[in-house]
Amino acid sequence: MLGWEFFPAISGGLGQATYQLAKSLSKYADLTVIVPYLPEPVNLPASFETLALNHVAATMPIEVPISRKGADYGIFAEVMLVATELSPYPVPIRRTVMIESEASAELLPSDAATQAKEDTLSSYWLKELFASEEPYGENVIEKVHVFTQAVLQLTEGRTFDLIHSHDWLTMQAAVALKEKLGVPLVAHIHSLETDRCGPDACHANNPVYRIEYIGMTAADIVIPVSHYTKNCIASYYPGVDGSKIHVVYNAINPNEGIMEAVSAPVTIPKMPKRKIVLFVGRVTYQKGPEFLLETAEKIIAQDPEVIFVVVGTGDLYYWLASEVAKRGMGANFILTGFLSPERVASLMHTASVYFMPSASEPFGLSALEAGLAGVPSVISAQSGVAEVLEFVLKANHWDTDRFARYILALLNNPALAQVLSEENRRTIGKMSWDDAAMQVMALYRYLLRKNKQA
Repeated sequence: MLGWEFFPAISGGLGQATYQLAKSLSKYADLTVIVPYLPEPVNLPASFETLALNHVAATMPIEVPISRKGADYGIFAEVMLVATELSPYPVPIRRTVMIESEASAELLPSDAATQAKEDTLSSYWLKELFASEEPYGENVIEKVHVFTQAVLQLTEGRTFDLIHSHDWLTMQAAVALKEKLGVPLVAHIHSLETDRCGPDACHANNPVYRIEYIGMTAADIVIPVSHYTKNCIASYYPGVDGSKIHVVYNAINPNEGIMEAVSAPVTIPKMPKRKIVLFVGRVTYQKGPEFLLETAEKIIAQDPEVIFVVVGTGDLYYWLASEVAKRGMGANFILTGFLSPERVASLMHTASVYFMPSASEPFGLSALEAGLAGVPSVISAQSGVAEVLEFVLKANHWDTDRFARYILALLNNPALAQVLSEENRRTIGKMSWDDAAMQVMALYRYLLRKNKQA
């Protein structure tokens, strides 16, 4: 299994979903998970093997070619000849390492020039590249390239029955590994480039879109996390064979880690009697901050005491802060930036309504977390979680009038809010990652039988 984020090193739902699925799958299969980064020390279940590049680089002799033009990418060769200033979730970070020519040597320690001339990235530099907890950033394409080469070397001499990759960041490595080992490939789709950037992303010059297209075409099974995402694949990636697309919903484990903190009843300190509408997510195009802003403006006009708490950061964070001030709503907004899962859990217990106005949301794990905390939700109909939660209020992401009416109805009608939150929590209590893992295992077995017959 190839992942990019992995609990506890998470910046969004991808890391949590990859971890929970891996943990459940490890009950039924011998699982090796390769990821770029994990903190040290970190406690993970002994039931599966975890190889994080920032750890193995210190102990294994890895030499990664750094010249993209000289490396063999199979069907990805042309795709990767792109600039490195690219990020799926544009949050600027400091460049960790960038060795492409002698001209960049002054950015590195004194022995970097020798390293650069060798045209390889040694274990030391590999560790440096993946030393940051930030999984994306402006050098994400470089990381994807190096991850691919490292995966090919880490798996040398080992045998596997199949490969399972998560999202576009691991697709190049997964396809290269499939070509090398000749085993089936499962591509798990948690988010698409069209979710992150809109339909305008669909063009041949967009390297991420092309990587997704090639990766899903090469995969033997494609697993989107919702029918919404399945329909997006059909619309925007028409060359992907629809017969190999099988939906498996994300889930939640109510009695584990942070979910236990969210679901447990707690004593809340006395707060000012103001109603709180909570938003948790990256402040990017995909999450609908403009619709959040428009909805808030309409609600505050009717009830100036309502507070909107925005948890998260992203490329539109400062735009949102500026617009809040410009529209005179500073007294009604709290922008917290990124918070730890524990602090998010605490906020969930103080919220009156959870609001998810995403323009395009493949699933939306945060809505499950809110439901588990007993918070009634108003969510975008353009989301996967809308398919599994019956007792939430849904509207099209652009319909801010309806969003505002729904939120005000919940804020002003405690009986309605309580009924919806109780029923919603009951629904979520029936979901489990074990069920999702069993569906994935059925697909594994199908592929193995098919591969054996071939």
